[in-house]
Amino acid sequence: MNPERIKNAKNAENIKIDEIPENRKSVENAEIGENVGTTEIGESMKRMKCDENVETTEIDEKTENPKTPENTEAGLERLLESVIRGYGFSQGKLLERFHRESARLVCKVAADDKILLVRGLPATASRETVEGNVAAHEYLGNQRQMAPRILHMPDGAGYVQKQGYWFYVLEYVEGENVEESVTDERELGRLLRKLHSLTDYARPSGLSDDKTEFYGWFTEKEFKREFDGILDGLPDFRKRDRCFIHSDMGPHNSLRTPEGDMILIDLDDAGIGSRYLDLGWPFIMQFVKHDRATGKMDYRMDLAEAFLAGYYGEDEITRQELDLIWQGAVFMHISYMNDYGPEAVDSLWKILKFGMAQKERLWRILCNNPMHIRKQQRKRHMA
Repeated sequence: MNPERIKNAKNAENIKIDEIPENRKSVENAEIGENVGTTEIGESMKRMKCDENVETTEIDEKTENPKTPENTEAGLERLLESVIRGYGFSQGKLLERFHRESARLVCKVAADDKILLVRGLPATASRETVEGNVAAHEYLGNQRQMAPRILHMPDGAGYVQKQGYWFYVLEYVEGENVEESVTDERELGRLLRKLHSLTDYARPSGLSDDKTEFYGWFTEKEFKREFDGILDGLPDFRKRDRCFIHSDMGPHNSLRTPEGDMILIDLDDAGIGSRYLDLGWPFIMQFVKHDRATGKMDYRMDLAEAFLAGYYGEDEITRQELDLIWQGAVFMHISYMNDYGPEAVDSLWKILKFGMAQKERLWRILCNNPMHIRKQQRKRHMA
């Protein structure tokens, strides 16, 4: 599981903790829009790999921060221009750096007549991780226009290692953040259904879907026995409905382009995984709203209904299907419970319990929904 994923701050404003990791929005979305890159996919991994004789510096193994002299604005400018020149541009100018507190570099750069987004992962990240990011952008962006497109160097490489970082470059696209509204949630549901229909991708997601890793957690907590019981009730998602997944799709990881299209951003863990983990993600992580000042919790049933309506359309949502979605939601929430620090665990446990209790309420609402009733009647008529 990618330790940096939490920095996109899943449901951060809903968690009762004093310090919240990084911004809720993706680093690619960073306040002013998004980025998209260029070219086609479908070639061998040779196309993605750069020359092994690349420029590197020493890595501090105690942190993700590279020991690099590029720690000034001028030094960063020189480093970025070096990267940009490797992509065939004559010059590059730093316009803005996002999330300065992060170990990653995420920079908006002017390169000749183009605006680009340059992403730099500390070289402590594995080559496999970088190749997965590049492959996901090639597949969803360059080939299917569902995500930012990635640029390639003249030799076809999709990334380069330079001065303690893995770099890849996306073409910048202006756009607006997707809202937490009924209309946008319905469209997000439709977009996720389209994503899950893709069948010609082979790379696995970076998201761990093995629940056994959680059994060693929270041994000192009073809720440990109940926690393990919840884990016992979860299925083995490694065997459940494998397809292309995003891993944390929501308004914070989506963008509406000037043309009105909705695209996905932050593809760090995108790849083949369980549909129910992807589908379940927002049902606790996003739709549970927690007031940090009062401790009061609420649930956005309107958004949950809209998301399901967008995803399933005319298809029936069975009780078994909703159960699997909720089990996916539980797994995803648990997977983040250690990421905010020990002081947040008790609040996250309360949010988990509250979120789990909303399934029956949502099921009752769905059963009384006129569309659901019509689907049931149609099913009986066909039988």
